[in-house]
Amino acid sequence: MESINQKKKKMALVQEKKVEMCGLDWKRVVESYPHELSGGMRQRVVIANSLILDPNILLLDEPTTALDIITQAFIVEALRHVHKQLNVTMLLISHDIGNIAKLAEDVIVMYAGNVVESGMVEDIFYRSKHPYTRGLINSTPSLTEDLSKKKIYSWGTTEFIEYAIRMSV
Repeated sequence: MESINQKKKKMALVQEKKVEMCGLDWKRVVESYPHELSGGMRQRVVIANSLILDPNILLLDEPTTALDIITQAFIVEALRHVHKQLNVTMLLISHDIGNIAKLAEDVIVMYAGNVVESGMVEDIFYRSKHPYTRGLINSTPSLTEDLSKKKIYSWGTTEFIEYAIRMSV
């Protein structure tokens, strides 16, 4: 039978593995107070902690919110690595359509608490039908796209207003 100390050592090794899987230095994390870690590091620690019990599904609610673009890239890469290594299903809830495109295989778009569109990520991004979906996609800035040819999506369009009215009834 394992002693309490053996169980603690075993759990510490599991924690160390999960923290390093998320791209962090274990020693730095355990020797730091939370305020000594950046927002992105703290977010990756939370992700690592959620993996300790080897879940089959990981619920991620706005995992990159309030983080700068570089830190978001670290989080996205950590999530890709975790998915690849553990084959864990991830349910990502986010308004950040760019990060959804980087992580998702299937997408469900909701508006006003209702599913308005669903499908494979390629279908949603290249053949979206709903004005809210198109608005989310068009709101994502691009570093390579010619912005002079980008369609400006107006939230005041008749199509969107009519849909919003139908949803509120």
